[in-house]
Amino acid sequence: MKILVLGHCGSMGRRRVRCLRRLGYTKIFGYDTGDYCLPEFEDNDIKRINSYEDFKGDAVIISTPPETHLEYIKYFSEKGFSVFSEASVIPDDRHIYNSFPKEKVIFPSATIKFKDSVRFIKENLSLIGDIHSYDYRCAGNLRTWHPWQDISEYYVSNPITGAAREITAFELGWLNYIFGERSYIEGSFVTGLSEISESTGINDIYTFIISHEVNGVKTVGAGTVDVFSHKNYRVLRIIGSNGNVEFDWSSNFVKFYDKDGKILKEFSENQAEHHSDYSEFSTEKMYDTELKNFFDSILDPSLALCTLDTDYKVLSLLEQIEENTF
Repeated sequence: MKILVLGHCGSMGRRRVRCLRRLGYTKIFGYDTGDYCLPEFEDNDIKRINSYEDFKGDAVIISTPPETHLEYIKYFSEKGFSVFSEASVIPDDRHIYNSFPKEKVIFPSATIKFKDSVRFIKENLSLIGDIHSYDYRCAGNLRTWHPWQDISEYYVSNPITGAAREITAFELGWLNYIFGERSYIEGSFVTGLSEISESTGINDIYTFIISHEVNGVKTVGAGTVDVFSHKNYRVLRIIGSNGNVEFDWSSNFVKFYDKDGKILKEFSENQAEHHSDYSEFSTEKMYDTELKNFFDSILDPSLALCTLDTDYKVLSLLEQIEENTF
C-alpha cells in the first residue's frame, strides 16, 4: 500500500511516519510546505513529492494545521483515496460533512479512544452499575508542547485552533465514547487567565457540565481543561450505583471499587514507547492502535471507531460550550 503523509515534517506528521513504520508500512510518501521543514526533520527514506496532486497511491494521512483539514479531506476523498485526518476544531456546517463521498473511509482522529486504560474503563464500566456522575480534570502547559518552537509560530496561538479549544475537543471525544454520544452541554465557562492568554489572545481554560443519556439512564459530568498548569495530568473519577472508578493517566492506573471501597478490578498500563519530541505523558502506542484501526476499516468500514458523524457530534458540543459560557 502506498501512503501519503501531508505535513510529514511537522510534529504529528513525523509521529504518524513512526507509526506507519512500526505497523510495517514502507511505501511512504511525504508532502510539506511548512517553513519548519528543516534538514533535521527530513527523512531520506520517505519519497518527497513536490505536489500532492501528483500522488498515485491508496491512502492519505493529513497531519497539516487544522484549518487546512477540510480542504484536503474534500480533495482526496473525491479523488477516491481513503483519508485519515488529525483532529480538527474548525466549526463548519453539517452539509459540508454530508457532501463528502461515502465510498471511501474518512477517519477523523480521536486518539485517546485507543488508549488501553480508556478501553479498559469502557469494557468494564457495568461493574459499578448505573453511572450517576463523573468529574474530569486535564491540565498541561502549552509551552512544553513544542519546545523547539515558540507558541506564536504555530496554530495553537490562533483563537480558532487554540490549544485549550483543541484539547477540549480531544477530551470530549473519548468521554463521549465511554459515557454515550447522546450528550448535551448544560453549562460552561470559557476564558483566559494566564500569561499565555495575554500573549496570544486564546482562551486557556474550558470548564463544562455535560449530561449523557444511555437506555434512559442519565449521567452528569463536570470537566475542566487548561493549558497553563506547571504539571501535566489527567484524572477521571466516576460514581456509579454500585461503586466508583478512579483513573490517573500520570500514574497509569485504573481502579474499580465496590460500595464498600474494596477493589473490584484494576489495570496498570505499561509505559509505552515515547519519543524525545514529547514528555513521557504522551506515549506512542495509542497512535499505533488508532492507525491500525484506520487501515482495518479500509477493509471493513464497520470497524471504524472514528467517523465523520462522531466527529461532528464532538464539534457541536464544543460550540455549545463556547456559546453557553457565562
